[in-house]
Amino acid sequence: AESDSVVETEEMAGDLYLQRARYAASRADRAAATGFVKRAILAYQDRADRRGLAAAHTEFGLLMLANEQLSDARDYFVIATQNVERQEAVFEWIRASSLDTVGSFVFGALTDVSARAERLREIADAAGMRGWALFHRFLQARTLFELGRYEEAGRCLEHALTSAQAYQQRGAYTVLL
Repeated sequence: AESDSVVETEEMAGDLYLQRARYAASRADRAAATGFVKRAILAYQDRADRRGLAAAHTEFGLLMLANEQLSDARDYFVIATQNVERQEAVFEWIRASSLDTVGSFVFGALTDVSARAERLREIADAAGMRGWALFHRFLQARTLFELGRYEEAGRCLEHALTSAQAYQQRGAYTVLL
């Protein structure tokens, strides 16, 4: 029985380290969070767990954001998307792609962001990820507004409001108002 628990722990090592990293980050202990994320990455690499690698690299990118290292954060988000195919881990792929797209918005690559937000919204819609679809519609509207395309931005926001109401997403509806 003891050998079973050792094997089970080895199989779950990446997940355990990743959860510990998230907990440490929630407690503002960035040093511990960074250490745990690095251990998670190594554990996932040992098991060739691509989904786990995507999640860990995304988490590492979020830690970089917390340290105001946007360029480094974006690198980790890109690495995360390269670790998995969209079909095998759509949540991790959408999450990392979305964070990278927001980074592009901050850097001012607005034309690129508009197209990416539309594509990500379509993927999120197809996957039934309503919250992410609404986020991308909002991001697209915000980007269109920044580009001076006010009428398109307004139509995009109206569509987002309708969707938020239909999906009963009260929080999103409040933000969109």
